[in-house]
Amino acid sequence: METSEVQEPEGLAQFPPETQQAVDGLIWLGHLQEDLEFCGHSFVVRTLRGDEELMASALMKEYVETLGQSRAWVWAVISLALVSVDGNESFCPQAGPDRMAYARARFKYITQNWFWPVAAAVFQTYTDLQERQSEAMQAAEDLSQGNLPMFTPFADSSTDKGDSEPDSEKADETLDLLED
Repeated sequence: METSEVQEPEGLAQFPPETQQAVDGLIWLGHLQEDLEFCGHSFVVRTLRGDEELMASALMKEYVETLGQSRAWVWAVISLALVSVDGNESFCPQAGPDRMAYARARFKYITQNWFWPVAAAVFQTYTDLQERQSEAMQAAEDLSQGNLPMFTPFADSSTDKGDSEPDSEKADETLDLLED
């Protein structure tokens, strides 16, 4: 994700380095991306934008109220969430400039060429990304609301600069989340 044209938001540096990318992605687009290695192949999976989630719903429309509905949702989501397969961003032939036609082509390509275990592995990565997205959004909201944990100095900290400890269980939970 390129953010060179956009000024870094104030307060982002307060997050640990390992969560800054997730929070930064959420601030700008909600975009998170993950590499998946599965059975000798590499996949790059990303979160979907709102219009892509709606396209996924349209892709699986004919499967609504069938036994295949939940699998159709998985196939539709991963068809749009895949950035590349084995380093190839053009793993599926382009179907033209129309975004819905392209979404249908990707859905058709992966459902006709891949088996369920591949879809399940890619979808698990996608759901993990959604969970990280939600956690990072909550951390960003806590930061924006000033709800970060307060630290209580040790009794003699005015003269001895010791480490501080969180003063509540909520602070511990927030710190654990930010360290993940």
